[in-house]
Amino acid sequence: DAPKLGNFYINPVVGDEGDIQFIDVLALPTAGDSQSLQRERDDAISLLTSVFDVSEVGIVVTDQNQRIVRVNDSFVRIYGWSRDELIGHEFARLVAPEEQEQARENHEEFITTGIRSSGEMRLMRHDGNIANALYTTAALELSNGRRFQVTTIMDITLRKQMEITLRMAKEQADTANHAKSTFLANMSHELRTPLNAIIGFSEMMIKETFGALANERYKEYLGDIHLSARHLLEIINEEMVMIEVKGVKFPAYLDQIDFPYFKMFTQKRQAEKKKIFIDNVKPEKINIKTKPGEDKGVFISFLPVFDKDIFDDDVVEKFKVHLINQTSTHFNFIYTLYFNGENNFELTNTILPHQDFYLHDVAFDDLSDNPRFNVEFSLAVPDKKKAPHYEASLKIKAKQLFKKIEEVRVNNQPTFSYLLLEKYPDRVDEERVDLSKLGNAGFRVYEASRIREHLPPPRTVVDLHIEKISDNWKHLSNFEILNLQLKEFEKFYDLAVSHYQPSLTIIHGVGEGKLKDEIHFILRTKREVKSFVNQYTAAYGYGATEIYFNY
Repeated sequence: DAPKLGNFYINPVVGDEGDIQFIDVLALPTAGDSQSLQRERDDAISLLTSVFDVSEVGIVVTDQNQRIVRVNDSFVRIYGWSRDELIGHEFARLVAPEEQEQARENHEEFITTGIRSSGEMRLMRHDGNIANALYTTAALELSNGRRFQVTTIMDITLRKQMEITLRMAKEQADTANHAKSTFLANMSHELRTPLNAIIGFSEMMIKETFGALANERYKEYLGDIHLSARHLLEIINEEMVMIEVKGVKFPAYLDQIDFPYFKMFTQKRQAEKKKIFIDNVKPEKINIKTKPGEDKGVFISFLPVFDKDIFDDDVVEKFKVHLINQTSTHFNFIYTLYFNGENNFELTNTILPHQDFYLHDVAFDDLSDNPRFNVEFSLAVPDKKKAPHYEASLKIKAKQLFKKIEEVRVNNQPTFSYLLLEKYPDRVDEERVDLSKLGNAGFRVYEASRIREHLPPPRTVVDLHIEKISDNWKHLSNFEILNLQLKEFEKFYDLAVSHYQPSLTIIHGVGEGKLKDEIHFILRTKREVKSFVNQYTAAYGYGATEIYFNY
């Protein structure tokens, strides 16, 4: 027997020649040590079990066959299943039907590779509702090569609902902003129209076009009116521009336009003694030298902005587009950019003589979508001898574009430009139509003073019920029916006014009152309407409106 030293057995191992080769030492734990190890193991298991059960995150343990072998209390509480309904059943059946096959494939791959994964899944609650969850998987290996998948699951259904709510709120805000933009556009138009009338008529009165004014003080008042109206119109025209976004035109103040390099091209800057970057270069000038009184025309100019690609080569990222007026004429203009025939960008403004106007940036990739640059010019100061407007259009093909870019590089030039307008055209008198030829061709030709003799007869009572207007109306929508009724109303309203009819009765029925409201809205804008009333009558009840005219 080997000698014993405390809890150790010492056994020398002797070689062939009788010498000791090495010593084999065997340590045997005492009964007390064995009990201590058992307690530590039990404590560790108790601690892990407590963590498993009290965790607020759902935990599911599945075996190699994708069967659930254990779940914690949180999972049972959150998703409403009992342990008996879960233990021994396939985990994939808890997943939403459209994701079950993917869940099986993920589990099989994890058991095979042991690579951890995480992501989102949709789980079935016991009540049949779908819950959104964030999951993370980890491997658990036990003796005899047994491998399990431990999946921690955090419910994020409330977060998803909040995201949906926020998205809906954003859509509502966008809708409200769209309505605001439309309102601003209408207001801008409504302001310009009366201001132009005030300016025009006050100017005529100041010049005494149709006769002298009785009192000189009136001239002073008219001067104040004219000056104030012009000042307000200049604020609208100069401080605001018309922009079209997704089919909606609206005015915007210049300092609200988020154009890259906008201030650089519209405001004068003092030279700064520091390194010059592409973002603060001066407005580009084309290589056209003009002398006083010498006009070269109006150009559209493209400034390529270069960037580095993955091979460190210079490539064009975008173009800065601006208008260059090399004439002595002040123009109004409407600039429009079309891609594949669809309006993509529109801007209305003015450009002063011998000035540049920055338009916007165009991405290089967008120029492959059949771009067309359209500019409509008109004189800021109207001239009866000149045309009312002039339209110029530019289409750039890919081959031409690449050629221009190469020329810019070779010649070391900052831009390339195209001539849009060399000289503003004179007015062309419209060709008069020979009315005798129309008469010979069978058309009815008569003097304008005899127009009433050739108009259809008016009516004193007009019935707008749809069955009185059209025989084929049952397939029409409510909107289409309302449009037909309003067109019929406007037709007989115009006939009544043309024949100086003293009154007109419109039968619109009672219903929901939409047709009546539309008619009353139109009547409020008619200056020849003295009054109108919708009151009870024995013939029509409340279903008719009587209109009285004042010529």
